[in-house]
Amino acid sequence: MLAGLGLVRAALGPDGVRRAFRLVLTDNGPEFADEDGIAALLGELPGETRLFYCDPRRADQKGGCEKNHVEIRKLPPKGRGISFDRLTRADAAIVMSRVDSEPRGRLAWRSPA
Repeated sequence: MLAGLGLVRAALGPDGVRRAFRLVLTDNGPEFADEDGIAALLGELPGETRLFYCDPRRADQKGGCEKNHVEIRKLPPKGRGISFDRLTRADAAIVMSRVDSEPRGRLAWRSPA
């Protein structure tokens, strides 16, 4: 996870990371255990990214994030899987624009954006 986050930081730069990841909410999985390493890549100074962990056995605390994952998985054709290896910045912007503009029942049929 840290290697991937390092690639994101290299591509976006420190300012891009601060704009893209103002807040990170994650579970307590082993891939997120290196809190200092994550903080170093994201930045946790005032005005930078803030990192939060859900309480153990409380998946409901990040339901909105999980819903975005479900919506992202709906986009590629069935049976082709998802690979972000060749995803460009423009591709990511299109994906997130589509996910963020999708009306959701839980939001009274408004979009999260």
